[in-house]
Amino acid sequence: MSTLFVDSIQPKTTGQAITVATTNQPLGKILNVYQDTSTVTVSNTSTTYKSTGLFLTFTPLSSSSKFLVSFNGYGTNGTNTLKAVANVSFNPSSSTDATTVLAGGTLLATGTMGMAMNHSNSGQLVTSLVASLLHAPATASQVTYNVVIKQEGGGIAYWAGFNILTTLTVMEVGA
Repeated sequence: MSTLFVDSIQPKTTGQAITVATTNQPLGKILNVYQDTSTVTVSNTSTTYKSTGLFLTFTPLSSSSKFLVSFNGYGTNGTNTLKAVANVSFNPSSSTDATTVLAGGTLLATGTMGMAMNHSNSGQLVTSLVASLLHAPATASQVTYNVVIKQEGGGIAYWAGFNILTTLTVMEVGA
């Protein structure tokens, strides 16, 4: 195997991009890691998702990139039979500020119980809400991932609280 050393590479035609074949590069290489942290408490009495204020906005390196999206927080259900439900919204049209009602975008998990939830039949329950999912949006345009929370079953659901650190981590994977 040989090594080629150069100071710069210019495209043959002005305004054109240089394409480098990557056939020898292993797939699955981590290209970037993005992370947001927060200690903000969000409460929600609705079955409509609200932003936790935990979000990331960035521009992918490639439209073929995949993203390992993971969040780590905790949820509290305020009453019996209540469920605190967490999910991630992709490219919401609403603000990502904490307590903003979610509008637009795509939920990464489409079921009623989101990506993570807690539930108790005998009173208030505080548990970790942790989930990961591989997402392939097929875009090189700016993207936003936003952790959202809602309640199911009546009452109130809480995200975080007591100044406990919550995280959203997105790893961009070459594909």
